[in-house]
Amino acid sequence: MKQEKVKILDANKEILTTDEAAVFLGIAKGTLYQLTHRKEIPYFKLGGKLNRFSKSELIEWMKRSRIEEKGKFWSR
Repeated sequence: MKQEKVKILDANKEILTTDEAAVFLGIAKGTLYQLTHRKEIPYFKLGGKLNRFSKSELIEWMKRSRIEEKGKFWSR
């Protein structure tokens, strides 16, 4: 049986690797690659090759991407 590695992020770290950004966002690494490929998420290339993510930009992106609640489905 394959064991998963649990990653703990440094709360003070501003620039994240792809692995760290996926953990921070709570999404699969493959999903993050799809978002970067479609240029739907803020990122930059380190040395022209490695994707890096600004934690503060990811937080702002999540706020902009948030779907507001339209109302309650039922009331008591």
